[in-house]
Amino acid sequence: MRMVALAAAMFVAAPAFGQAALDGKATLSGKAAGALGSGISTKEQVRGVIIAAVGDGMSPEESDFFKEVAAGGAVDTLAAGKTVRVGPLAGEALAIANLLVAPPNLKMLWKTPGEPILQMVEMSRWGDFGRNRVTGFMANQLYAAWARSSVMTAYRDWVSEYVGVSNAIDSITDPAVETEARLLLKSAVEQVFAKCNADQRVTPPLFLYDLPLLSVGVPSP
Repeated sequence: MRMVALAAAMFVAAPAFGQAALDGKATLSGKAAGALGSGISTKEQVRGVIIAAVGDGMSPEESDFFKEVAAGGAVDTLAAGKTVRVGPLAGEALAIANLLVAPPNLKMLWKTPGEPILQMVEMSRWGDFGRNRVTGFMANQLYAAWARSSVMTAYRDWVSEYVGVSNAIDSITDPAVETEARLLLKSAVEQVFAKCNADQRVTPPLFLYDLPLLSVGVPSP
C-alpha cells in the first residue's frame, strides 16, 4: 500500500524533530539500536525501530536518525559500538519513515477513504503508544458526536461520524488491513461505552454501531 506522508501537516502531540542540518550520520542506543541490528531496508524493519524508539519516549538522537533516513540518503549510524550503513531507503520503508517525521494531523485522516485511513492504520502499528493514540482519538471523535446526539435529531451527529469512518474502512482493499481497521474501530466503540458509563450517559443502541463490526465481533456496553 502507498504510504506517502503529508509533509505539510502537523500531527497532534507528535514528537518534536530537531532542525539540525542533515549530515548523513546518526547515533542510536538502547532498544532502538537493538532493533536496528545490522541494518534496515523493509517496512517491517523500519516499523520495528520506530516501535523501539517511541516505546520509552523519542530521544533527540532517535529523532535525528529518522530525519536522516527519511531524507532518502545513506546514513552511517553508530549503534552498539559499531557503525551501520542504513539506506538509502525506498518504497514503503521510506514512506513509513516520512510518515513518522512529517506526520499528518489525525483529523485529516479521520473518515477519509484511501491512503489517509491506511496511514491511520499504519500509525496504530507503532506499539502500544501508537495503538492507544489512534483508538483514543477515534473514541474521542465518536463520543463527542454521541454527546451531541439524541433521538430527536435521529442521532445525526453520531451517524455522520460513525458512517463516515465505516465508509473509509470499506475503501480498504486488503482484507487483512480492513480487519485491522475494524478492530481499531471496535476498540474505539468500547472506549465510548466506558466514557458513557463514567459520565452516567446512555450508550449508543446496538443498531447504531453493530453492522460495521459484525466481522470482528460486536462489543456490548
